[in-house]
Amino acid sequence: MAVQRITLLDNARVLTALLVVVGHLLVGRHFERTLYIYIYQFHMPLFFFISGMLDRHTAFAPYLKKNARLLLIPLVSFSLLLLLERVLRYGWYGYLPMLRRSGEALLTSGVIDVSPTIWFLIVLFEAKLLSVVFERAGWLASAMLWVGLLVATYYFNPLFMASTAMIMPLYLAGYYGREYVLRLSQKPWFPFLWPVAFALVAVIMSYNGRVSTNAAWYGHATHGLQPLRILCFYTSAMSGILGVLSLSSLTQKHRAWVQTSAEALITIMCLQYLVIRLCSPILFPSSLPFRLFAAVVIMVVCVIVHQLIARYAPFMLGRGYARKTKR
Repeated sequence: MAVQRITLLDNARVLTALLVVVGHLLVGRHFERTLYIYIYQFHMPLFFFISGMLDRHTAFAPYLKKNARLLLIPLVSFSLLLLLERVLRYGWYGYLPMLRRSGEALLTSGVIDVSPTIWFLIVLFEAKLLSVVFERAGWLASAMLWVGLLVATYYFNPLFMASTAMIMPLYLAGYYGREYVLRLSQKPWFPFLWPVAFALVAVIMSYNGRVSTNAAWYGHATHGLQPLRILCFYTSAMSGILGVLSLSSLTQKHRAWVQTSAEALITIMCLQYLVIRLCSPILFPSSLPFRLFAAVVIMVVCVIVHQLIARYAPFMLGRGYARKTKR
């Protein structure tokens, strides 16, 4: 059971990272736009669902300290790294306006100029803290708190709180459904579930249109609290999540490179946009198959950078240097 558990989640995390990179490589042509909208139905919900599966609550003070170290320190360190890249490429001109716009984005949950992908670390940190509150509050109080959060963030949405409200049911589903999912993955029919799950995503997408976890769009690229759109979003997200988990269960063989890539997930999420930006003159005039291949290459580059950071600058990841054992 332990081998399957590790393999399933590592495979799913790597597929999640690949979907995120592919989503950022798709441009505005008709087929690519459709594929882009399709991936966005479930790729970030999948990330937060798996994060919930991997989470385990402890006493609040150590839990807060641990997640602040592992999420907020990378938030600051990668933001500074990405800011340095901008300064080296474009000089100091526009440096202060960029910081000002990024600060405003934190207050309005807009696009952060320094790094458009860094928002997920803020939302993940908030989701972890809220999951503790929800667990202690009980199901009824949690449901009322969630509805209140949905309504409140419609009018006032600093620090991507609307996105946090949007993903909380998915995060908690992963947290509470961990053992059920792992048992389900052992069923002989589970590896063959993905065509049905992905087909259901396509059907719902044809009605609900563009969704976005970052912008808190539940359907048709609009921020709003329409019950049917909300229901469609969660149904489509859970169908896509089951589809990816089903694909992830096709192999039970543990592979070191998969585990290494899974461990680099936060680095991939933070740095892939930088690699895409540096390579954009090559990537975006190219064909779709080339860009899909490039997504794998970008992930490999990010994993290599993660390994270097983990060895030579682990403080960027909220970690300490490994102690050398005496012989």
